Amino acid sequence: MEYELNQNAVPRGTSNQGLLHASPKRVKELFGEPVHWPGDTECLGNYIFVGEDGTVCALYCMAYDAPEANTRNARAEFWNHSGIIEVHIGAKDEDQSKAFRSWLEAKISSGLPL
Repeated sequence: MEYELNQNAVPRGTSNQGLLHASPKRVKELFGEPVHWPGDTECLGNYIFVGEDGTVCALYCMAYDAPEANTRNARAEFWNHSGIIEVHIGAKDEDQSKAFRSWLEAKISSGLPL
């Protein structure tokens, strides 16, 4: 299945259903700047995707999960980090998460822009 970045989609009903091991910098190079929701002081940024079938999935990282990232000011620094870390996958269930992770891994490893 293919997915499209749609930062206006609402990831209602999704929760942490898995992890992606990736460089935040590479993710940002491929998908642009993450979105930040007003009043959310724990999330370092979100990428929202919609699948061909309407499935909504998210890629995000919480401040308490990131190395030395404990304030909102850490957002820019985090997404410029080139090392491989764990980034959360938000989905409605594990099957959606697995399909989305496979697609993401292929996009990230291809080295090609979207």
